[in-house]
Amino acid sequence: MIFRIRLLKQLLVAISLLISTLTLGADLKKLTLVTLEFPPLEYRNSDGVPEGIAVDIVKKVLGNLGYEVEINIYPWTRAIGFVKEGKAHAIFTAYKNPEREKFLDFGSEVLIEQKISFYAQTGSKFVFKDDFTQLKNMSIGTLNTVSYGIEFDTAKLAIPLNTQRVEKLDLSFKKLAAGRLDLVISNEFSASDTIKDLKLEPKIIKVPNTVETTPS
Repeated sequence: MIFRIRLLKQLLVAISLLISTLTLGADLKKLTLVTLEFPPLEYRNSDGVPEGIAVDIVKKVLGNLGYEVEINIYPWTRAIGFVKEGKAHAIFTAYKNPEREKFLDFGSEVLIEQKISFYAQTGSKFVFKDDFTQLKNMSIGTLNTVSYGIEFDTAKLAIPLNTQRVEKLDLSFKKLAAGRLDLVISNEFSASDTIKDLKLEPKIIKVPNTVETTPS
């Protein structure tokens, strides 16, 4: 409950700033927002309807501002593409980076501070020591076009790192559990929820030391 209240306060400011920066007609009353499958914040329920903490709050805040809201969940690449092409008014829980600033207006209020960590098979002795060269000979599961913060994104290209991209996080964790990946990188919210849903808690551990804490 405390988390939800704090999130609501932050989102009130963030959404207000977002609405003020959008180029909207005065008669526009319906907004189309997109996001990704990102439980427990946003996900499709058993009927395929978007729900979750962030979804509920976005609808409530924008409803109070007089807008009808349509929220659609897509793979992240497609969601970003819709906003970039002007087919959606906004996207939420997106990390800020230089590439996205070219076509997105980010509010100054942080919605959620997300901790990014590596995950490995149970029994792994790997400890991240804030040195990305440790990862040079390792295979790392990532989501397609998802940013994991400036440091990892930069190292991925500069070293370069062996990243294996998929569209859904559960696929990466299944590959990790099967020994087909050395690591998976993910925000801790989504990782915890996904590992639990897949019943992989006995097989997967969070690697000591956070990679980065990233505002979204």
